[in-house]
Amino acid sequence: MKIRLTLATLLLIAAQFSGAVEATTPDKFLAAFSSGLQEKSQEKLAELTYSVGMSAADKEQVTSAQKMIFSDQEIESVTLEPLPDGFECVHIFRGQKIEPTHPPVGLVQIKYKGKPNGVRSTSCGYTIVNGKYFLAGTKSTDLGWNGPEDKSIGFMVIGAGQNDVQIQVRWNASGVDQEKAMKMPSCSFVGQYIQSITVTSVKDETDVTLTVLDSGKPIFTSAPLKGKGTLGYNKGN
Repeated sequence: MKIRLTLATLLLIAAQFSGAVEATTPDKFLAAFSSGLQEKSQEKLAELTYSVGMSAADKEQVTSAQKMIFSDQEIESVTLEPLPDGFECVHIFRGQKIEPTHPPVGLVQIKYKGKPNGVRSTSCGYTIVNGKYFLAGTKSTDLGWNGPEDKSIGFMVIGAGQNDVQIQVRWNASGVDQEKAMKMPSCSFVGQYIQSITVTSVKDETDVTLTVLDSGKPIFTSAPLKGKGTLGYNKGN
């Protein structure tokens, strides 16, 4: 689903539905959201946020994050966009599991009228609960992790064809093993360590190397992978 309304239209709808808004349609939801955005009203955004399961600390975190979408730039449009392929909303780091209060169904995207060096767009997740539209809140669960604090880990695949290779990464964060097919040739994230990385090429023109990073420093660099084939990293080998 993709819903697009200009800011003028949204504010007109907001006037019609002023007061206690029941965001039961995409138009009403966008109008209420845009009203809060235009007024820089954290209270209005809080009213639109699905907060079931959130602690007081979670609410403070969401409040801080939502304030970041307030901007002095002129708003061009506010739209509802589908979730991108591979969208992930559950994360584990620093001893916590961070997840939405209800599974998001799409993104609210804000586009600003262009300043060459300004932010052109930003987005946040939205959800539908019992027929009503909400901004998706975020809740945290303590995993009881007593080991070392998670640190910056990552990798770089560099060279000809770096955007065409398939990259599979296994890592550990706060004692929890995780695995993901990465879409970007270089990535940094938070965890204990990278367990393994497999880089696969299906093109003859490929000429790449893999570097693994720990706390921002390279701990492994592979020999080049030229053409079709696979190269990899395994912790401890």
